[in-house]
Amino acid sequence: MIRYSANLEGLRGKSVLTARAQDVPRSLWRVIQSTQEDIIRRQIAQAMPRDIEPQAARARLNRASRITDEGDVESYADKRVRPNHYRGENGTNLRQLYGDPRVTLVFNREEEDGFAGSVGFARNTSPSGSIPRRRDDVEQWLKMQAGPSVPIVGGHRYEKISDIVFVDEPTAAILGIHHALQRLPRRDHVSMYHVPNDAADTEVGWAIETLGLQYTGSRRVNPIYGYPGVTALDRYEEQVGSVLEHIEALPGALDAIEDTQTLRAIPTRWRR
Repeated sequence: MIRYSANLEGLRGKSVLTARAQDVPRSLWRVIQSTQEDIIRRQIAQAMPRDIEPQAARARLNRASRITDEGDVESYADKRVRPNHYRGENGTNLRQLYGDPRVTLVFNREEEDGFAGSVGFARNTSPSGSIPRRRDDVEQWLKMQAGPSVPIVGGHRYEKISDIVFVDEPTAAILGIHHALQRLPRRDHVSMYHVPNDAADTEVGWAIETLGLQYTGSRRVNPIYGYPGVTALDRYEEQVGSVLEHIEALPGALDAIEDTQTLRAIPTRWRR
């Protein structure tokens, strides 16, 4: 099993910005997609027993292609630009609502192509269950508009983090998360979902641990990402302020954050 480091010592020369998912050009989505597939494929390969049959090995590796919609960048991007159109797929709750989907992009300043990593974000809420189902949309809309300090209504809106993508340095994604969360109220909450004991989800489990998120429960889902049966989906959350403090306490984090430059727009090379 791959073990990633949470040490930011020496992480230098990064530029970062957070863009609306709809504004990310297809050329950049294609790189994000292929990079994520490579990550997942490596994680699955590292976790396979040495004596596994070739056919079984191929079947496991093919999950990386299904998870990332290999060869279909339009579907991959659309799921992140319009997440509400895909509710109920791959273990997601049909009654969830998403808003303001964004992507935080990290670049290497000294390289022409320069892509170093990315992380997906979206506001996320679900009905409480105490309000009649026919009023789901009204309840969810109120939660999206209200801040976390508003009783009942605002307390159940989260900033969902997904798609932890990086080229060489996993901590580049952590740097991107810090950049994005700095722009949110510290009392807001972030959430992440993780399939336990799944090599394909290794980078997600590492990010959850690195960010200091707390386990809040698990539910059984079927199907999810090519699994043949029912599997667990664990949920984690924490306040934004606590996550920022957790990141800043990591080795080398403060120096890496200080060295990072904020971009105003996606580099021209990616917008051609």
